[in-house]
Amino acid sequence: MKGIMPIKPPRKLDKSDLREYAHRLLAGRALSIGDFREKLRRRAAELGSVDELVNELKERGALDDPRFAEHFAGARAGSGSFGKQRVLSDLIRKKVAPKVAEKAV
Repeated sequence: MKGIMPIKPPRKLDKSDLREYAHRLLAGRALSIGDFREKLRRRAAELGSVDELVNELKERGALDDPRFAEHFAGARAGSGSFGKQRVLSDLIRKKVAPKVAEKAV
C-alpha cells in the first residue's frame, strides 16, 4: 500500500545513552526491577551493561521491589476497586517476586 511507512525498531543505546534512558524511565513512573530491566534490554546495545546499571541503581536505592510492591498494593487496595488476589496477580505480572508481592498484599 502507498503511504504506509514501515515501523523501524528503536535504535540500540550505548552505555552512556542507556544510562540517560534509565533515568528518564525512573522519572516517568515507578517500575518493578523486572519491568525496568526488560525495558532496558530492548534498547541496550550490550546486554551486560543492563545488569551493571540495574545493580548500581539498586545499590543507590533508586530501584526497590519491596517499596514498589507496597506502594502499588496500597494504591490498588486503597481504591477499593481491587481485591487482594487481583493485586497479587498484578504484582506478579509486573515481575515482582512472589514472596515480595505476598508480603506487600
